[in-house]
Amino acid sequence: MKTLVIAEKPSVARDLAHVLRPGTRKSPDRLEAEDMVFTWALGHLLSLEDAEGYDPRYRVWRLEDLPIIPAEMKYRALKATTGHLKAVAALMKRADIDVVVNACDAGREGELIFREISRFAGLRKPVQRLWLSETTPEAIKRAYAAMLPQAHYENLAAAAFLRQEADWLVGINASRVFSVRHKQRLSVGRVQTPTLALLVAREEEIENFTPQTFYQLHATFETTKQAQYRGMWVLLNDQGEVAQDRFQTREDVAQHQYPLPRQAVVRQAQKSTERELPPLLPNLSDIQREANRLWGLTAAKTLAALQGLYEKGYISYPRTESRHLTKSLAGSLGSRLKALEATDLAPQAQQALQNLEQFRHYGKRYVDDAKVTDHHAMIVTTKVPAGRLGSSEESLYRLIARHFLAAFFPPALFSVYTVLSEDVERKDMFRSTQRQRQEEGFQVLFPPAQDPNKKESTDELPTLHEGERVTIVQYDVHEGVTKPPVRYTEAALLGAMERAGKKIDDPALKDAMKTAGLGTAATRAAIIERLITVGYVEREKKQLVPTDKGKTLVTLVPDLLTQVTLTAQWEDGLRAVEEGRAAVQEFRQAIHGFTREVVEQARSAPVNEFAVLDEETLYPCPLCASPLQKFSKGYRCTKQKDTQCAFILWTTIASKTLTPRQVQTLLTKGRTGTIRGFKSKAGKSFQAALVLENGKVRFDFDQESATAKKVPRKRKAPSTATKKAGTKR
Repeated sequence: MKTLVIAEKPSVARDLAHVLRPGTRKSPDRLEAEDMVFTWALGHLLSLEDAEGYDPRYRVWRLEDLPIIPAEMKYRALKATTGHLKAVAALMKRADIDVVVNACDAGREGELIFREISRFAGLRKPVQRLWLSETTPEAIKRAYAAMLPQAHYENLAAAAFLRQEADWLVGINASRVFSVRHKQRLSVGRVQTPTLALLVAREEEIENFTPQTFYQLHATFETTKQAQYRGMWVLLNDQGEVAQDRFQTREDVAQHQYPLPRQAVVRQAQKSTERELPPLLPNLSDIQREANRLWGLTAAKTLAALQGLYEKGYISYPRTESRHLTKSLAGSLGSRLKALEATDLAPQAQQALQNLEQFRHYGKRYVDDAKVTDHHAMIVTTKVPAGRLGSSEESLYRLIARHFLAAFFPPALFSVYTVLSEDVERKDMFRSTQRQRQEEGFQVLFPPAQDPNKKESTDELPTLHEGERVTIVQYDVHEGVTKPPVRYTEAALLGAMERAGKKIDDPALKDAMKTAGLGTAATRAAIIERLITVGYVEREKKQLVPTDKGKTLVTLVPDLLTQVTLTAQWEDGLRAVEEGRAAVQEFRQAIHGFTREVVEQARSAPVNEFAVLDEETLYPCPLCASPLQKFSKGYRCTKQKDTQCAFILWTTIASKTLTPRQVQTLLTKGRTGTIRGFKSKAGKSFQAALVLENGKVRFDFDQESATAKKVPRKRKAPSTATKKAGTKR
């Protein structure tokens, strides 16, 4: 008799066969040895049936048919992989197969993929679960020896099916009810809609933001030895903390500028040392955020590259939420460091090996079984790349390796010198701070220049003593303007989605929700891509910008579908099912009740309160004002058929395809902002604005400089921009 091993991907099946039964015979759908057969899924081989699969009448979208809540969910084979599905099912039923091993990815989605196939095949044979966190030979052997019966993972499977059912019910019913009510094809989802609401809320903050001018007062002090230093005016509270450091008007700041020179005294001259610990080990969201910030990689591209590294055996399982390791894994850290000695990170790896004891001093900062769920934090394995990888894989491997090595390095140490100088007569207080790095520690791997939030003072402070007399010799007024919040990048949005469950005021819910968020590490990239695909969001460089269609949708749907906390509670509920703390039927009833409530609220909401979204906006022709007609390559005047008007707008210009937003701006305002990505006939890239004049489109190469004078080219985090206006008395 034989054992059948089913992996999620062909590459993993080959790795398993190579380690467990070298020399297998290859067939198109399997690898076979004397006592073992290895095959694979290709991701999902089945999907939930469409609504019309339950009843043909659902082909027409009608309010009276809603909500659609099947008594039992049905599945259909995906057309592209039907043949392979049948081949895997046949292997499950083969007479000489007596045991099946589920070796699909070790997580909720991998469990779902295997269960879908086994249900389709009507599998009745014993099943063992192979739980892999990495695909090195040693890890495969350990995992195979530690397999548990499939029954041990029933709660995980239940949570996987419930998540799939919940998304189907909310997606099908909400999309249909809002589409029919508002006569638009709308896509609404349990997770994607509150994620869209985050983006829309941020856009509203930006649009409603009113810049405020403020002023800060700086003073230059001189010691008896003619050494000078600067300080900024501050108002301290009873605890010695800064309560105010700016003024609203020039008149306010002028009231604190007195005739010079003035006598002052040093009230505090305090030196301290700050320790900055190495970062925690990363989970998937951490790596996706850093990859987006450093290289502009989308979350989806990062996940694909990480999956490739995992399947090649270079990193541990990427779809992890954890930032900790287990005690059992901690024993293998030395061999992983030794492996890195074969890379260009060898000097740091050798230093890390000498610092193994330092790692143990951190205790539960890195090793804590209670904080590891399905998988531990993402780290390197003992297998290192033999040759060069693709650019994204290379960059991500080095990033993960540096995070891993950093955990074995000491903290970075900074000396902080804080001085408080007080005007003797007026009692105005000025603060001076100097922060300098003394020991780089782990920052040898992460130079601080990469972190804009960690700035060191460039002003040298002389040695001062409390009670020392100094003189104010100059005032400088800095005028600044408050900046609006910046739009979300993918990095920022991934962080907001992960932290969604923490934004709760109810103390009773706060502890239960501390690990919940919008979606999971494994699904957030797909959610962002979905919002872009359906036209609710556009990418503008690194920023994610909601479209008019996305903004309007958020006004259409009730709070039930936009509340971040509610969706985060669902994720926490799924985790409770997964851990056996909640009943499956209880969660299912909650899904059904939620679905009915959404349909009822949408059914009763008055349509005329909302703006209608037009899939084909009827722009007026710029030549004759007749409606324009959209066709596959652009827009043309409806009178073109009568040869009365020859206007036509091609939406691909100089190899650049315009976005719907750019087309709208050009047709309604007559010009766009600067657009990047055009290519000349010689193949060189260039940027320019587009201008529509007399029915013709031309490039405007002066728009770049004109825009730069009006609007800063780069947006930074909410902060203040200052300009210096010096005054001396």
